[in-house]
Amino acid sequence: MTHSYDHATATGRKLQVLNEALSRSRTINARYPDTLSVDKDTIKSGIQEILSPNNTTISFRDIQAEEARIAQFDSQFARDFSKGGTWSMRLSDQTNAQKARQTLQITARKAGVQGIINNPKNIERWVKIQIKEEEVEEERLLQIELEKKRIQDEIDRKEFARLKILQDIENERLAVIREKEERLALIEAPKRAALQAARIEKIEQDKFQRLVEIELQKILNPVIEPTVTPEITPEIVATSSLLPLGIIALLLYSRTGRK
Repeated sequence: MTHSYDHATATGRKLQVLNEALSRSRTINARYPDTLSVDKDTIKSGIQEILSPNNTTISFRDIQAEEARIAQFDSQFARDFSKGGTWSMRLSDQTNAQKARQTLQITARKAGVQGIINNPKNIERWVKIQIKEEEVEEERLLQIELEKKRIQDEIDRKEFARLKILQDIENERLAVIREKEERLALIEAPKRAALQAARIEKIEQDKFQRLVEIELQKILNPVIEPTVTPEITPEIVATSSLLPLGIIALLLYSRTGRK
């Protein structure tokens, strides 16, 4: 019975230690996540847990990603060594931080990153790649602008053609209107001329009629002015009698001649 109890106790302690280890591991992983091993570009770029300082194939983006992961670790590491919380909490956090630093091999990874960044071959290669990428990007942007211009030119061409068609239609409409107006003018011109002549003749007839009436009034209603009575002779009487008749005859002749 004692042996069984001791065995059970030992087993229980082992399980307790294992659970505590798993708990600490979970705590470390939660505080210090490291996605390097599951990076989608790991295989392609040759990234390992610890980058070799002599690596001359890694891309600049991948080295920046590794730097970001290390910086994230350093940030959490600094927080774990802050003065917040109780002594036991700080001790636990600092212990876990030190274990995480060893587990994730931060010191070696920093050395690998610095070696890669300072390698002249990598610097030259990255510069060439950057220049090439910039040239490709410039070409892409240029092609986009050229395509935009082509599309706009096509839109302008179609719009110009549409406006020209509308202008031709309008010019044709105006030409038809002018032609109709000219035909009407040719038809109406003689009529207008005849009406104008008739109006002028009516005015002349009215003038003539007024002159006749004025002269008749003078004959029928002569103005008597006191004058010295001259000696009346048969010649004067005859002349005085014929003068009004001559005026009337002259006016009538003139009127007949006008007609």
